[in-house]
Amino acid sequence: PVFKNQTLFLKLIVSGKNVLYQYYNDGIEKFFYRKENNQIKQLIFIKYKIDYQDIKNNAEYKNLEPNSVLFNEYYKKQLFLDVRCEETLASEPSNVNYNAHDLSKYFVKINNCNGSTEKLEFEVKKTIISLKAVVLVNKYKVSFQTSSLDDSFNENIGFGVGADIEFLFPFNNYKWSLFVEPSFNIYQDSKIVKYALYNTISQNASLTMNAIQVPIGLRYHFDLNNNSKIFLGAGLNVTYVNEKVKIDFENSVDIPVAEFTYNFIFSTGYKYKRIAAEIRWHTTNNVALGYYDVINFSRLNLVLKYEILKK
Repeated sequence: PVFKNQTLFLKLIVSGKNVLYQYYNDGIEKFFYRKENNQIKQLIFIKYKIDYQDIKNNAEYKNLEPNSVLFNEYYKKQLFLDVRCEETLASEPSNVNYNAHDLSKYFVKINNCNGSTEKLEFEVKKTIISLKAVVLVNKYKVSFQTSSLDDSFNENIGFGVGADIEFLFPFNNYKWSLFVEPSFNIYQDSKIVKYALYNTISQNASLTMNAIQVPIGLRYHFDLNNNSKIFLGAGLNVTYVNEKVKIDFENSVDIPVAEFTYNFIFSTGYKYKRIAAEIRWHTTNNVALGYYDVINFSRLNLVLKYEILKK
C-alpha cells in the first residue's frame, strides 16, 4: 500500500476493547480498527492488476497472465496479530471477508471473548416537522379585459394569516424540505373604468375577494451557522375563492372569478432561530371563469413566520 495523509470521517461500527470503523465515499470502502487506546490503523485490503512488466520482474507472477487480478489481504494477518483472544484459531481471520458484515461479526466475537460487551446504539435520523405561524403582506396587481373593457385596478396591499408546515428530510443533513402553507387572504379594491370602445362612458368596478391559498413545494437550505440559514423555494400554489366572487361592474356584465386556480411560486428567505422572513414571487395567471374574459392576477408576498413547534 501507498499511504497519504487525509482527515476522514469514520463511522463507528463496533465498540469495545477492539473498535471497528468504516469509511465510504464515491464507491471506495475502507475499514479501520483500534486496539484498546492505541492509534487507529487501516485494515489493508487492495485489489490490483498485474501487467507484462510485473510478470517479467517478479518471479511469483511467472505462471500468471497479464491483467490478472490479485488481492493483497494483509488485513487477515492484522486481525490474527492484533484482534484476537486466547481461543482464536489461526484459521478464523482467514475466513473473514473484507466487508462490514463479516468484520463486525468477527470484532463482536473477539470482544465477547475478551469480556468487552459494550452495546452500540446508533441514532437514526428521522424527518423533522416544523410548524410556524404565518403573517402575509400581499402586493396585488389585477388587470381585466372583456369585449368592451380593458383596464386594471391600482396596485393594492392586502393581508393574510396562516400556518407553515415543513417536513425536513434527514438526507443531505436536512437541507431539503417539503412545505405546505395554507393561509387566508383578503383583497379588496374598486376603480372608475371607461369602456374600451368609446372611452367616454365610465362606471364603477369593484372586486372583493377572500381567498384561501395553499402553496406546496420544496425548499433548499444553506446553513450560515448554528442559528441562521438562507433558503430557496419553488412550488405550486392553489387558490380557492367562493363561487360568488366576481368583478362587479356598475352598468355592464360582471366577470366571475374561478373557484380554483393554479400558479407557480418562487421564493427566497432568511431564518434566525425561530423567526423567518420570506419573499415569494407568483407567476401571473388568468383567474376568470369564462373563456372569453380575462382577469390577470399578480401577487408578491412578504411572509413573516414564527416557529411554534419543531419535532
